[in-house]
Amino acid sequence: MTARRRRGAGWPWIVFLLVGAGVLACLGGCGRKGPPVAPQWVAPVAVSDLTARVDKGQVTLNWSVPAAKDAPRPEGYRIYRADLGPADCADCPLLFAKIGELPLDTRRQPAPDEPWRLSWQDGPAPGVRYVYKVSAYGRGQETLDSNLVGVQP
Repeated sequence: MTARRRRGAGWPWIVFLLVGAGVLACLGGCGRKGPPVAPQWVAPVAVSDLTARVDKGQVTLNWSVPAAKDAPRPEGYRIYRADLGPADCADCPLLFAKIGELPLDTRRQPAPDEPWRLSWQDGPAPGVRYVYKVSAYGRGQETLDSNLVGVQP
């Protein structure tokens, strides 16, 4: 009489081996875990060459997009303006208000050897002294402010 192997008799061993392999894989994990760390976002470089020119009551702001190897290009720039107020108020704080936003077309890139120059025009009230600044933004955050420029149209 020959022994016949019962069909399905080996499945407990296969399940046991698979579960055992899974337990061993979990025990050999990557080691001690630390606290979660938020992803780091590198801010674009702040503008440092903001200039202003007055021509026929129009103020034209000019600046270049700073090139940095370790920082990303900004998504755009926000333009701020503050009224200097009366001339006898030297210690008054500057209260800046956002007057515009200039999104960058990242598909349009300048030649590698030429700077990327941007400009913004404003038509403020004549006879009032103003101070302007710009800041780059990207991923919902802003960089530090640029240098300040003052004009009186």
